[in-house]
Amino acid sequence: MRRIVPLSSLTAGRCFTHAETPKVPDEDDKAKRFQTGISILQADVVWKVGAADEAGVSCESALGETTVLAPDTKVVEVPRQGFDRLVQRAREAGRS
Repeated sequence: MRRIVPLSSLTAGRCFTHAETPKVPDEDDKAKRFQTGISILQADVVWKVGAADEAGVSCESALGETTVLAPDTKVVEVPRQGFDRLVQRAREAGRS
């Protein structure tokens, strides 16, 4: 299990998802992910840290959406490669 940390502990360019408890997949979801290789994390829930200022920490999702979060937001760091793959998949899906 990954460690839950405050957003302020991540530097710009690091990637994360919120530290919420993920939904428990039903049996059909488990089988579908196993057979097709569907990612557990989706592009709308994986973020990259941007600049921090007094308003908070700016972040961009793998879908390209931006938001500002409080520095004490609890997050779980994810590998940058995973974020980059989700960005690529989102772009490819947008072209279809």
